[in-house]
Amino acid sequence: MTDDEGNVQDFEEYINPFKDLTVYDFEAVEGEEGVFSLRMDLPSVEEKAIEIVSGLTNYIFPELSSFEVETVNGQITTIMFETPKFETYFGFERYVANLEIVERGAEVADLKFPEPLPTLEGHETLLAALEEINTENLKAKYVQIDKYDSSQTWEEAESSLDFDCYFTKDTFLLKDNLDPRYTAGVTVIDEQAYEIGYDEASGNYTRAFYPVTDENGSEITDLTNTRGNFLIAAPEHFSIIDDKHFEITGVYAGTVAYYFDLAQNAFSASMTKVSIELDDNNKVKTIEFTDEMFSKVTMTFEQIGGTVEMPFNLDELVVEEDPFLALVHTYKYTDESGTEHNIVVTSQSDIKVDGVAATNISFDKLDTITFEAGDHTYEIRFMSYSKYYTLTIEGPGDFYEYYSSAAYDGSLTVK
Repeated sequence: MTDDEGNVQDFEEYINPFKDLTVYDFEAVEGEEGVFSLRMDLPSVEEKAIEIVSGLTNYIFPELSSFEVETVNGQITTIMFETPKFETYFGFERYVANLEIVERGAEVADLKFPEPLPTLEGHETLLAALEEINTENLKAKYVQIDKYDSSQTWEEAESSLDFDCYFTKDTFLLKDNLDPRYTAGVTVIDEQAYEIGYDEASGNYTRAFYPVTDENGSEITDLTNTRGNFLIAAPEHFSIIDDKHFEITGVYAGTVAYYFDLAQNAFSASMTKVSIELDDNNKVKTIEFTDEMFSKVTMTFEQIGGTVEMPFNLDELVVEEDPFLALVHTYKYTDESGTEHNIVVTSQSDIKVDGVAATNISFDKLDTITFEAGDHTYEIRFMSYSKYYTLTIEGPGDFYEYYSSAAYDGSLTVK
């Protein structure tokens, strides 16, 4: 078995899903002989329960409300779990499962290993086409349509996503044709990656002031992870419909769709069919994935290789104003004892709280600065979408204060 990155997994992962649990993680269910419940009030135990359920069902539930086992003569006979009711794309759902252990030990027949999938002539053609779009410059049209209910036809479905997708070695862009405000991308300049956006007021494409960083705070220098992975599945996984059409269905189709998705739409992981069509030159023409009931995504490859023209000139991208400038103000607030305080933010290295210089100043390069003064930690945040500021102060013990410049509050004055 391999994971989604192609790394071979240790068989130990599959032998016993309960191997990390102890008897202390369970408690007897009162009034039910031989039934024990995992202590879901403990976060570490709940995390283990979710791992067990995902291993047993091949589906990840974000939350479980209960997890019980029923035992007879000291052996587990039934595994039961429930999820709370949660809202999804299709409404409210709740999952309940009873998994019965029907055979164990010597009674379990050994697995019959399947024959390797045959590599047919069409698979070699498909592999070459997928290898090409995995590395070449691309321009593609991305459209998702959704039905209101399963009785609708695809012709009656309406678009929920409509992107023009551009991919080169140094730049990628998702141009949102339904709402340009959600246009997004990244470009690499002098080995540093900058986000690309769209300014609705001017109609100009913009470049972020600061370079993009990863989850560890390191600056991103390439775009290797922006287009997914078109080689996540061996071509043998695809059924050959004819010399131009290939298809994969079932649970693994969701993983394939997730990694094929040019718009990086996480919803694609729930798809159950992926179809690929080649053109007369055996290049990828379209890739389509669907759950066959409510949603369908079609990616039409308009250009593969060559020079892809962006809808803007990279050299003329408007560089956004330093977002820190929106935080350069004097903040006044009155604490619960009636004492007035002043915080003066002059620069990223010059912040004073009631005349005392702040230390450990940190700016997230977007909208928030944190710093320390005395025994307290301060956080000032600019809510750009509503044009107001918040101030949070934490201190020794349970000290916590919150102020806002929003009209409905007004506890924070910004000048």
